[in-house]
Formats: sequence, C-alpha cells, structure tokens
Amino acid sequence: MTALTLLLPLLTTTGLLGCTHGKLVKGDDTAVGDGGADTAGDGGADTAGDGGGDTGSGPPPNVVVDLSGDAGGRVVGLANLASLDSAAFGFGAVSWTAVPVDGQAGFRVETLPVDAVEFELDPASFPGWKSALFMPFAFEDDNGDGLHDDTEVITGTSTTWLAWFEAPLPAALAALGFSEGWNALDLSATKGFPPAADLLHIPLFQSLVPRESLTLSGTWEASSPSIHEVGLALMPGSVIAGDAGVTDWFYDAPMAASWSATIKGPPPPDHKADIDGDGVTEAVEVPLSYHDLNHDGSMDPTTEPPLYAACSSGRVVLAWYVDPITALDQAWGWTMQGVGTGWLGLVNPSGTVELLDEDALSGLVMDESCALAATATAAPAGLPSLRARARPVLSPFSTAPRR
Repeated sequence: MTALTLLLPLLTTTGLLGCTHGKLVKGDDTAVGDGGADTAGDGGADTAGDGGGDTGSGPPPNVVVDLSGDAGGRVVGLANLASLDSAAFGFGAVSWTAVPVDGQAGFRVETLPVDAVEFELDPASFPGWKSALFMPFAFEDDNGDGLHDDTEVITGTSTTWLAWFEAPLPAALAALGFSEGWNALDLSATKGFPPAADLLHIPLFQSLVPRESLTLSGTWEASSPSIHEVGLALMPGSVIAGDAGVTDWFYDAPMAASWSATIKGPPPPDHKADIDGDGVTEAVEVPLSYHDLNHDGSMDPTTEPPLYAACSSGRVVLAWYVDPITALDQAWGWTMQGVGTGWLGLVNPSGTVELLDEDALSGLVMDESCALAATATAAPAGLPSLRARARPVLSPFSTAPRR
C-alpha cells in the first residue's frame, strides 16, 4: 500500500455545498450600515445599525450581534435564506448590514423586506403560517462600500439566526417562548425545533478567519539511515497524486534530531484543487523524511522515496489548506463542521478527520512506526458528512419554500 493510497481518499471526498452566492444589492428593503439616515425603506426606522448604541434619530436597535475577535474592517450582514432544499440550499439577498462598534453590530429591523423568501415550516400542522430566516455573518469589507461582494472573505457565521414569524403565531410555538414578529433561533440544537435565543445577544464567532501559517515540529527517532543522510520535506499532495511537474515546495532541508517546519502564506496554484467542485479550493502538504541519496540537500521524488511520515499518537499528520471562503452557503457548511480556513493540521484515522491543536503539532515523531504504507490500512474517507450536515436542523417541520 502506497502513500497515494493514504492520500487520495482525502483529496477526493471532501464535500461541501456549492450553491447560491450571497450578494447584497441595494434596494427598498436593504439597509446599508451608515450610522445615520434610514436606508432600509421599511417604514422610517434606521436599520443601518452602528454598533448597538445610537441609530440616528430613531429608536435603539432591536437586534444586536456580538462579534468575536478583531472587528477592524469587518461588516456584519443578515442574509435571507432562499432555499432549504438539499439540492438547492442557499441564500438570497443580504437584507441589512451594520458596521460593528466595540464588538457589537446593532440593527433596527421593523417590517419584513418585501423580497424576503418565506417558508411554511409545517404546512400539515400550521397551514398557511409562514416565516423567514436570516443568517448573521461577518465579512471583510475590502472596498468599504458596506456591501458583501463575491470576492470579499467571510470571516464567520452565527448559528443563531434571525427569524420572522407571521401572525397569528401557532400556540405550540408561543409555548416555546416565541412571539409574533422577530425572534432569534439557536440552530446549534440537534433535535426538534430550534429553541429561542436573545435578540440582543446573538453570538458570531469569526471561525473562518484564514490562518496564515502553520508550524509542525517534533523529533527524529528512527534507527536508520543515519540522520546525516536524511532530509525533511513537506511534499505537496499533488506530487503524491502523480503530478511530477510541481517543483515549488514549501520546505526541503536536512533532517535534525529536533526538527521544525513552518508553512506561511497560501500554497502555489499548482498545489491546490477544487476537489469536489464546490468552489472552495484546498491543498494538502505531507511532512515526511526521505533518504537523500545524492547528498544534494533536496528531495527528488523520482529517485529518493519517502522514508517515514510525521505521526501524532501513531497517526499520520497532514497539513491542510482551505482557501478563504466568500460564498454564504459554503461558509455556513464549514461553520457547522467547526472547520476553519487557511492552514490546519489534522490526522485522518479510520475516515474521521480530527483537527490538531498547537500542542499536538509540536510533539510529532518520525520513526519506523510511522511509515505511510503502514498507517494506510484503514482507507481514510475524508469529510463525507459535510454536505449532509450543512443544512440547519428544523425537524420535525417541513421546509417547503413560499414567497
């Protein structure tokens, strides 16, 4: 069994949704966060949202998003869910945006935008009763226009969504603490209808901020060959997959008893691939040792085969790069999985991906027990569950969309 056998499942089964890209378009029902006049056209209230305090001459915000991490250059938006169908899951218009102040983005939302997509969540139990859902998300407003463009990186999405419930509200939902009009839903719940949350404290963790570098370190503990004949390299997964034309490697140097390799910046284009056609490109780099037969200090993959991989608790470690995400549906899917972007360290035992923290990545071992072939006895299955889990859980209610 070869290194290719180990890596190919990871390179071919990573799945996420790739559907509608959310883009805010100015209109009568779109509020652009300007900290001043009403731009929503929703009955006179300022929906610009300027951080939870003053919203111009109008009333204070009735929706506040608490943004984690650095808020510099960020804008928070509320994106309308356009479809819950598994084949067409996606978002429509971004109905409001706000610039956060002191980590909070405040919105004054009144009536439902006229172009909002509504759903009958349970036509059998509540025929004709509809609701609309809005996902809070943060993005890097590169051009400063307050709008989310297709090229602007999404830095996080919230698992607590804004929901509009039409009147009259079904008694069963009133008993759960909901009211007519605006509500907050905690979509991190895994069973039943999502519980009510606080409209004035909607958490948004910026878990999708790209990690710009990754350091792998450990020890060389193999008995042979001599450490003076061994090199350490980060081999691109594309090379293991058979692309001999890739020559720009992140790291290739002589082995040391205590070794360390740092990856900085995005991989070159020929390291990356849109593996499953979802629009998110990725790369895999494999830390490994090799026998430097010609003593030139660099690896020739055609004549100098890999010796041992780097292991954490006996499991082969991979460096995984995920391109920054700009599409709302993809951002939601990765958020639900707890997977970030940029550089990540992982192991892939028995088909279950496990991300490693900095402590685990600093105590790796290269020795005879960590041969790529020996650790490939259970073919990894990559991330097959991402597509299935990308949709929010709304059972037992159905999800037929209505406008």
